[in-house]
Amino acid sequence: MRRASNRSEAASYAASDGPYARVVVPSYQVGSRDTRPVAAVDSTFVAEPPPPRNRYVTEPVVVDASIAFLWFANEPDRSGADQLLESDSTLLAPDLMAVEATNAWWKKLRRHEMERADVEQAITNLLALGIAWTPSAMLLPSAARLAVELGHPVYDCLYLALAMSHAAPIATADKRLQQAAGRIGVRVKT
Repeated sequence: MRRASNRSEAASYAASDGPYARVVVPSYQVGSRDTRPVAAVDSTFVAEPPPPRNRYVTEPVVVDASIAFLWFANEPDRSGADQLLESDSTLLAPDLMAVEATNAWWKKLRRHEMERADVEQAITNLLALGIAWTPSAMLLPSAARLAVELGHPVYDCLYLALAMSHAAPIATADKRLQQAAGRIGVRVKT
């Protein structure tokens, strides 16, 4: 199996290879003898988004775990999430997002709705998407202020703080987070 060369190709694998995409990432594979931490191998922690991949400037989009979960889980009504994968938008997320998405896949595994290999592949695929990860610690002061102001959990406010810092919309399937975003003027990508 060959490695996807870009996010659009990874999205086409997701569409053509059943409910779970199969992207091989040579620098790190689950179950390999490579003992380096995933973050050091497959993702880059940056505060600024990487430049767009084409000559047109595209708007960055903050992606939360509810969207990332849908990319690699067999769930109904994934069209909005899939469209985001196929776009040229730079995807931004706090580093906590990978943990939250993985936890959601783990829950599906516990309910026997996903296989272990599918969870491992979902993690590999998520880390191969080229998301611009921002350390949660950098967002924490702003997120805490937003949590107090909105009466909303701090971990969700990490996404809002990141969206505000980049004047970017947020993509989420979480209705409460959509409402919180609207209360502070953060656009919701649909």
